[in-house]
Amino acid sequence: FTGAWSQHSASHSMGCLALAAGVDEASLYHQDGLLIACFGVQPDALARLWRTHGPRACAALSGHFGFALLDERRGEALLAVDRCATRPMFYQMAGRSLLFAGSSEALATHPGAGRELDPQAVFDYLYLHAVHGPRTMFAGQRRLAPGECLHLHGGRVERIRYWRMRYTEHAVDPTPHTELVDALTCALDPGAAPAQAGLMFGGGAAGTLLACLLQRAGEAPLRTYAVGFGSGSSLASARTAARGIGSLHREEVIDAGDLADALALLARSGDAPCGDPGAVAMLFAAQMAREDGLSHLHGGFGAAQLFGRGRRYASLAQANGYERLPGALRQLLIEPLLFGPCARLALFERLRTRIEESMAPPLARLRRRNALLAHGTANVFEPAFLELVLQPQPLRGRRHMRELGADPAGVDPAELGEDVAQ
Repeated sequence: FTGAWSQHSASHSMGCLALAAGVDEASLYHQDGLLIACFGVQPDALARLWRTHGPRACAALSGHFGFALLDERRGEALLAVDRCATRPMFYQMAGRSLLFAGSSEALATHPGAGRELDPQAVFDYLYLHAVHGPRTMFAGQRRLAPGECLHLHGGRVERIRYWRMRYTEHAVDPTPHTELVDALTCALDPGAAPAQAGLMFGGGAAGTLLACLLQRAGEAPLRTYAVGFGSGSSLASARTAARGIGSLHREEVIDAGDLADALALLARSGDAPCGDPGAVAMLFAAQMAREDGLSHLHGGFGAAQLFGRGRRYASLAQANGYERLPGALRQLLIEPLLFGPCARLALFERLRTRIEESMAPPLARLRRRNALLAHGTANVFEPAFLELVLQPQPLRGRRHMRELGADPAGVDPAELGEDVAQ
């Protein structure tokens, strides 16, 4: 909800850029053969970094940003998104031309892009409840991953990962609270004034911590918003937590009709379908925040899953308990009993299934609970459609990670080495 939008455009011999953005939200720069459209970064500073470091300039940037840069003198171009891809960037090859836009729908409106749906993307959405990059819903379109840029040089395009998330194992800190609070405080967006920012609030531990930090950072009371479905009984914890932190709290209870209207609105406004129920709640919370005159809405989704606190992850941890039993007990008593002459008994069959599940890799256990596979792909899709897509196979190692969308480095071979006109 950025308010009024302004439109600008500029061009030179290498290409053209058109920019539509809120007031003071983005910049269009055209000087010395350099054409830049950027969000979240000063164009003068970006121009200096580009002239000094080329595509490595992205690594020197931080915070929220996204930009497209065309250098007429070098005959090069650079598209980039920040480390969380908060400003998405979509691109497509059309013959020897590189097309790009900040949204999939905008790119699809170009005459050279086309609007043909990608069958694999449709299948992936029903399998994963999301269309994982670099693929999009439109055939031929690709999007940049977080921490990635696209460099056009020498008549070729190259995807470059300028930053990667690194996971470093440390000894468990018995009192990590101070470090965690400091990290979250630094992560809060300094550009969003507390008086103009609200919070989508569920009353959980992560949301309550975020609410306290926002409340502490602002002078005015924080505004919090909660959305419930049906009876609204799930709002009690949010109401209690909001009362405890002293926020200005609003609630809304939606029904099946509201949900149907929200799905239609989300489908029209999103670049790709989203199977996350939280998107519906966020939509209604954003509408309440806009009614209150706010321009930003924070959220604390996914914290429980990151720390393995969700119900699904708790069940995976319980399944791992079998592996912690003494090896002699498992091999000499339990497994001969369950996999031997008594294996056909109904009680032992259930236990055997649980043990087989516990011995499978965690991601394989998640796949066994996949709704599409449970229904059977042949019962959902026409045979002619299934001939057009790659279906999930027995997965091992990194191949399993890639199919679950956890390996952002997976790039279609056809994407690399494309010849484009300068």
